[in-house]
Amino acid sequence: MSTNSSEIVLAFNGAKKLQTAASKAFDVMRLRGAFMSENSAIRVSLDDLAAFIEVTPAVLSEAAAANPEIFAIETTDAGTFLVTTREGRTPTPNVADANHTFQARLMTPEPKPAPRPRPVREVVRANQGWATYIGETFGGDDLDEDFGFAEPVVEVEQTVIAEPEPVVEAPVVEVAPEVEEEPTPVEAVIETPVVEEIIVEEVAAEPVVEEVQPTVENVRPEIPVFEEVVRQPTPTRSLGEPTDFSDTDADAIADALESQFSHHAHVAFFGGRWMTTDRAHRLSRGNIRDIRQYIEEQEQPLTDEMLVEDVLRVRPSNPEYANTVFGLNYWLGRERDFEFVGTRDQRFWSVTDLPALGTTLKKPNDIGSDYRFLTDGVDPESVAHRSITSVDHTISFYEWNLGLLPYDEEMQKLFPAPMLPDQRSAVFTFEIPQSYTTYLVELRYPTPTRGGFILGLDDLYFDSLVPGAIISISATENDGHYKVEYLAASEQSGRLLEVDDKRPRYHFRPTTYACAVDDTWLLSEDRFPNLAGAKPLTDRERRKLATVLEMTFERVGIPDGDSGYLASFEDLLAAINIERPVSTELLRNELELHSDITGDDANGYTYAAG
Repeated sequence: MSTNSSEIVLAFNGAKKLQTAASKAFDVMRLRGAFMSENSAIRVSLDDLAAFIEVTPAVLSEAAAANPEIFAIETTDAGTFLVTTREGRTPTPNVADANHTFQARLMTPEPKPAPRPRPVREVVRANQGWATYIGETFGGDDLDEDFGFAEPVVEVEQTVIAEPEPVVEAPVVEVAPEVEEEPTPVEAVIETPVVEEIIVEEVAAEPVVEEVQPTVENVRPEIPVFEEVVRQPTPTRSLGEPTDFSDTDADAIADALESQFSHHAHVAFFGGRWMTTDRAHRLSRGNIRDIRQYIEEQEQPLTDEMLVEDVLRVRPSNPEYANTVFGLNYWLGRERDFEFVGTRDQRFWSVTDLPALGTTLKKPNDIGSDYRFLTDGVDPESVAHRSITSVDHTISFYEWNLGLLPYDEEMQKLFPAPMLPDQRSAVFTFEIPQSYTTYLVELRYPTPTRGGFILGLDDLYFDSLVPGAIISISATENDGHYKVEYLAASEQSGRLLEVDDKRPRYHFRPTTYACAVDDTWLLSEDRFPNLAGAKPLTDRERRKLATVLEMTFERVGIPDGDSGYLASFEDLLAAINIERPVSTELLRNELELHSDITGDDANGYTYAAG
């Protein structure tokens, strides 16, 4: 047997048939463990391997028994396995030698050495002649004549008598009566028995002060006479009983705090959370530049937690993680080039020049103009956001072609309101449990001139759904995450309507789908054959609903023999949503207002062309 870095040549034992089976089995197992270490065990089911190399399990077992140094057979509850290694050796258990490991040395340290004997410390003794006298004043009998002091007691007494410093304290006794001529509330507190006793003791302790006649000139003007006595403790200020907020709405309290804190420069406020500005984590200009570049590289909005971990390199285990996340949100909100597109539970950030999520077939402003009818008669302040848990919706051709959903009244009750006052859009995550995928979608909030809509569902619609499919959108505890499910059904085939991107024409293409659909919204060739080859309307024609309705009659209506067209309400509703979104109420209103259209839902509607 020879081994090199590129190929292993083995000599197999046994009959020719067994050698061939062993060679094929080894080659397959070596490919199976191509990225494993050379001595790691490669296990393959004996039955699966025999079927792969087209031999019987018995032949493969005999080949393994004839080459025990290369193969081994293991039998477990899961079945019988053939085992080998990349080196072509029977795997041996790799038992680590724990006789001398770092763990053993760490857990069983060497005994501490015996302490060395401490040497006896010499005590330096001073001469008794330099000892300090403590107690009474030096007397003539206590002095050593060798030092040459002559009558030191007399000199000390004369120095004390001649010292002018005690004169400063003497006016305390004499000035007090002068101040009593103009009594004040403070002096009433000053005249206490304690002060009189202290003054008497001071005078008795130094009777020599009585010989000095105090005058006003002897008093230092910068030292108040009663300064120490006047200082009284500041009375405790009563704050009253604490306010009870148990009967107050929590949202009202939060709104009040937000209205107060959001305008203070020394308070950092974001998303219902606040702290003092000096404690919030600050971002340098380099951090802001790196965050912007990272969002542009990813080409999609990112959450604050992703930016903190990937750009600022702060992990959730760091004690400053929460402070860093809050600081990032607060300081990015003050930058002109960044835009907040998240919610309270899922805070996304984007840059101003980042491409919008979703379709490129139509500009978001044009889509908002098409959905302008959704804002008619709806007061944004009266909508109860997040008041329902799920919404069922049938997809029209307009929505399927652009990968979007309307932000109608039901959707407004399902989704949260904008977190910031000037927030124009929000990014959500839509989880599809049936396909194990998650999409980023963008909600464009309505404005006074444009309606709201949700973008970013192109891939989901084209891969799994068709016009007329019924989907259910459910809310979760996270106000930025939703689940989208559709009704599954057996596979069906049909020629359904599509738009040719190369040349703008409608055509029918064979399509297989496995979702439940509402037949009134399904656009098949059998139902609307006249749509094949039709051109989409221009933007100028699409602006007028009456023009779109007339073109719809001509495309899907049945000629009545008198230059007119007859069509049912269901056909008109499904076909008019090819060019622009139209609700049921809007279509009924237009049918009633149009002067050339007559009829009702029961008998159909007739359009007198020309």
